[in-house]
Amino acid sequence: MKTTLIVAVLYSSIAIGEQTAPASAPMPYETYCAKSQSEKNQIFKASSPEQKVSLWRTQVERWRDANNARLSADQRTLVQDLLAILGPATFTPAGNTPEMKAKQQSVDARSKALFSSEDQRALDEDGPCIPKTVK
Repeated sequence: MKTTLIVAVLYSSIAIGEQTAPASAPMPYETYCAKSQSEKNQIFKASSPEQKVSLWRTQVERWRDANNARLSADQRTLVQDLLAILGPATFTPAGNTPEMKAKQQSVDARSKALFSSEDQRALDEDGPCIPKTVK
């Protein structure tokens, strides 16, 4: 019975064109950074929510690590708050809740008050890539 049901489900999926392509391997940040800005924009837009989070978190974490010595306590807290809201739901309709919007607006407003426009740009998902620092 289970085999028949599985075969029926597979057949109906094929018949109505609902097959899904296998998930592609995540792109390493360094590979992503080697692309032109327009290629990066296309890649980011086409990426899964999980891949978007991985790329953006890497951007923010590397920027934080490279700039930590000059950051104030409030700036460090803001970066941690930004990292806390960066999850796959950030890039899905399900994550577009009033609570999430309020958190994002709070981070955005605080960012404008605490960081220069250059720093804000560096923290954006499409900001300039940050090389890996050796510790």
